Formats: sequence, structure tokens, C-alpha cells
Amino acid sequence: MRYRIPFVGVGVPATLAIALLLGGLSAAPVVTMAESVKAKSYCYDIAVRDKPGSLPPRPDTKGKAYWMAPGSVRAEMTSREWKGPEPKQVDIYPAGKPGIHIFHPRKTFWQLPIRQIDPMSVGLEKIEELGKFISRAQRQLGTMQINGKNAQGFAIDHQEIYPQAQPGTMEVWLDAETNLPVLIRSETRLSGTRTTIEEKTNIQWNIDLDAKLFDPTPPEGYTDATPRALSTEEQVAQVIEGLRIYAKLNGGQYPATSGPW
Repeated sequence: MRYRIPFVGVGVPATLAIALLLGGLSAAPVVTMAESVKAKSYCYDIAVRDKPGSLPPRPDTKGKAYWMAPGSVRAEMTSREWKGPEPKQVDIYPAGKPGIHIFHPRKTFWQLPIRQIDPMSVGLEKIEELGKFISRAQRQLGTMQINGKNAQGFAIDHQEIYPQAQPGTMEVWLDAETNLPVLIRSETRLSGTRTTIEEKTNIQWNIDLDAKLFDPTPPEGYTDATPRALSTEEQVAQVIEGLRIYAKLNGGQYPATSGPW
């Protein structure tokens, strides 16, 4: 399964922070939040898993994401069954330029169009803005130490941030000095039988990142597997074939027609 951006391991301090978050907090004074610091770069670890009981079950994934102004992105994702030394797949989008998807198990790559920001998700450009939503939170979570920083947490409905977002809740922990997130945990209801839990941990802000991280040059020896753009006639043929399959499975034609396709 390919995860878009849109991320390896989680350090001990971040793991402890998550444990404290899930286990509840004792009462603590509210931290006075500073004005948000503008981000020039950041990275974080990410882990994605299904909530117990979700069907059909899917493998857990984990990875790392990088962002550098004015908008270059790199996301590395892997899964438990992948044993290679590198991430299972990598997406790279230089700011304002076409990107690349690299799939290491098959030694293939795809050329990608210029990245469009998804307005219905908390993407890489959006997480630095989360601090402004603390006043609209459904719950205040108190304070705790995360990676040596004093942090204040709050819980908020996804649709308070993006009205078109899928239903779910987000727990955000903000650095009291910068008002930037240091831990984010989201629970998203994808359907009646599936809820996904995503954790962004070990968030590091305004760090020095090597520009080579965002170089979309294909690895040497990898095969170009970029899907070919279909002609209008080919697209129509695929739609017709899909409707034929639909009709076959549903005991009739769809949509109604006066003659055969």
C-alpha cells in the first residue's frame, strides 16, 4: 500500500511522551504560549496503524518526513515485512518542480507531477499553524515534558481545522517557547469498519537539512515505471468496461441504455 504525504524509528523520549499522552495527565498549570516561530525547515517520525477491530486488517507503517522552505518535501515510508536497508518507498517533491516516487523492492521509480497541497489534510505545510487552534479545542490536556520541552496539549475535532476533512480527532502538543507542535496524534474514521491512528513524533524545527534530500534524480540502475497517460479513447474504453462489469455483477445494465455498448 502506498501512503501519500502526506512519512524511522521513534526515540525513547517520544515513546515516553506518547505513553503519558495515552495514560492521562495529572493536573498542571497552563503554560503561557509564545507567538509562533516561523518555520524554515522541519522533520518528524511518523507511525500509522489501524485501530484494533478495523477490517480488513492492514500492516502498520512507519517512516520519516522532511520539509524545507519554500516547499520541498521528502517522505520515506516502510512496513514491518520490508527487510531492506533503505525505506520501502520514497516520495520527493522539490518546491515547484516535478517529483519522483521510488519503490526500492522492485527497483523502480515514477515521475510525479508538481505537488498540489491537499486542503483536506494537515500536510507538511500546515502543522506549524496548529497552535492557533488551541482556543477552539474541545479539551485541554494540561502540560508535560516532551523531549526536554515544556508542552501544552489540546484535543480538537478534525473538522474544526478543515471543514471538509474526514471525521476524527487530533491531539496536539505545543512547545511553550515557540508555539510549534512537538507531538501530534490523529485518529481518523475512514469508514464504518476502519479507524486509522497516526502519530507524528520527534518533531524537530528549523534544522539544517541537506538539499540533496530533495533531489529527484532516479537511483542508478532503477527502471522507469511511470504510468503512460491514456488517450481519450482509452479512457472511454476503460469507463465502458467498468460499467459492463458493474452491470454483470448487479444483474442488469448501468446506466440504462437503448442498445448494447
